[in-house]
Amino acid sequence: MITISLICFLAFLLQSIFLIYSKNYHFDVDQFMYVGSRLLEGELSWTKEFDDKSPILQLIFAIPAFFKSFDVWMLINIVSSLIGAYCLFSISNKILKSIFEKEKNILFNISILSASIYLMLISNVGSMSHINAFCTNLILASKYLLLESCSKNNISYQKKIIYFVLASTLVSISVSIRPYFLLATLSIGLWISLRSFNFDNLKIIKFSFIWIIVTSSLVAIINFLPFVITNNLNSLISTIKINSIEYVNDSFSQTLIRQLIELKKTPILTFFYSFLFSTLLFRHIFVRDFKEKISIRNIELFKIDIDLLFIGVIFPLLIEISILSRHFFPNYMIFFAGYASISFGLFLGLFKKITQIKLSHISNIIIIFLIPVIISGTAFSQKSFFSQKANDLRNNQFKIIKNFIKNERALRKDITFLFPCNNFFHWKLSESRHGFPMAAVYRNISQGKLDESLERFPNLKFNYIMTKSENLCDVLIEKGPDLIFTNKNMDGNFTYDCLEKSNKYALDKNQKALGKIKWLVFRVKK
Repeated sequence: MITISLICFLAFLLQSIFLIYSKNYHFDVDQFMYVGSRLLEGELSWTKEFDDKSPILQLIFAIPAFFKSFDVWMLINIVSSLIGAYCLFSISNKILKSIFEKEKNILFNISILSASIYLMLISNVGSMSHINAFCTNLILASKYLLLESCSKNNISYQKKIIYFVLASTLVSISVSIRPYFLLATLSIGLWISLRSFNFDNLKIIKFSFIWIIVTSSLVAIINFLPFVITNNLNSLISTIKINSIEYVNDSFSQTLIRQLIELKKTPILTFFYSFLFSTLLFRHIFVRDFKEKISIRNIELFKIDIDLLFIGVIFPLLIEISILSRHFFPNYMIFFAGYASISFGLFLGLFKKITQIKLSHISNIIIIFLIPVIISGTAFSQKSFFSQKANDLRNNQFKIIKNFIKNERALRKDITFLFPCNNFFHWKLSESRHGFPMAAVYRNISQGKLDESLERFPNLKFNYIMTKSENLCDVLIEKGPDLIFTNKNMDGNFTYDCLEKSNKYALDKNQKALGKIKWLVFRVKK
C-alpha cells in the first residue's frame, strides 16, 4: 500500500512542479488574479465591474495579486491540498478505526492510501490551478474539525464551540466561491449528528438545525457585509439577479452526457468514482459475511453504514443535483474527488476484512491494473510536460505589450487601455477594465447569453457596464478607453468588426511589434 501511496503522491508532486514550471494554468485564474488586484486598489467586486464569481475570491487572490505571481497561488493551493489530504487521512482513519482496532498498521496504510489517491485525483491542470481543489480542501478541513470535536470526550466545551464555528466558516467560504457545494455542506451537520449522538433524536435535530442556521448566516454575512459597509447593496442585489439566470442551456440529459464523456476521457476518474455508490452496495450484498467476520458493536456498525451512505451517496448526489440545476464544465469533476478517495479506502477495508486476503496481495493487484490508469491521468501523459510553450508565449506577448504601453505613456502619461477578451494583461499591468466586465463575461454578452437576465430584470441598478448584446458595440465605442486591443481568435471578430466601423476609433496599422503576436490595437482618433 505504501508503494501505491508514494506513486500517487509523486504524481501530485510532479503535476504541481509542471504547473509552476510551465504556467499552463486554467484561463479563469487570470480573472481571479485581476479581481484580487482591484481589491488592492480599493475596488470591491460587483461595484465598478461585473463579475460572475463571488467577491470572497478578491480577498483570497489579493495575496498572489500583490506579488503579481501565479506561483504564489499555486503554493497556496499546494499547501491547502496537503492539509486537505491530512484531513482526509484523519477522516478515513476515524471511520475504519472500529474495523481495524487491533490492526493499526493496516488502518494507517489504507488511510494514507486514500489521502494519496485524493492528491493524485486533484493533480490536473483544470483543478490544481483552479479554485475547485481549494474549495474541496476547505470542506475536508471542516469535516475533520467536526469529527474531532464530536469524537473526543476530553475536548472542552469551549474548544468544541471554536471547532464548530471554524468548520462552519470554512464551508461558508467554500460555498461562497462554489455554490454547488451548498446542499452537500448543509447536510454535514446531519451526518455528524447521526454518527455521534447514538439515536438521541433531540440532539440530532438540534445539532443539524444549528449547523444549518450558523452556516447559512455566515454565508450571508461573508457575501452581504462588504456591500452593506460600502453602501453598495443595489449592486449586490442586481449582480445576484443577473447571475441567477443560467446562460448554459444544457438539459439534464445533455449535462449527464457531458459528464460521461469526461469520465470516458479520464479513466482514472472513472475507476475511483465507481466506488462512490458501489461501496455501499458491496456492504449490503455481503451483509451476512460482514456481520460474521467483523466483530464490532451494533452502534459502530450503524456508524459505518451512515458513513457509507453519506460519503458514497448523499454528498455526491447533492452536488450532482446542484450541477444539473445549473451547468457543467470538465473541471467540476474534482468536486467528487474527496468522497471517491474515502469510498475507495472504505471498500478496501471492508474487502480486506471480509475476504481475509493479505494486504500485500491487494497491493499487487492494484499496482498491476492501476499504474497505467494513474499514468494516463496525470502529468506523465501530457505532451507538454517538459514544454514551456504556454508560458513562453504568454511572457513574449507580455514583454511586447508592456513595452508598447510604456512607450505610449512616455508620450502621454494618463493613456488608458482595455483588452475586452483578456484579463492577464490587466492584472499584470495593474490596469482597470474601466467598468467593462471580465473577459469571459464580455464574450458571453457579445454572444447574447446574458440577454435573458437583462430582459427578466429590466430595472436593475448598478454602476458597472452591463448591456444586452445588441447594444454592446455602441457601449464599447461610447465608453471605451484610449486604446482597445483585440485578437480576432478570441471573440469571433466581434470587437474588431465593431471598432472597424466606428467613427471614434481607428486601427493602428503601424505597430509591427504587435503584428508579431497577432494583437491589433484601435486608438481613439485625434
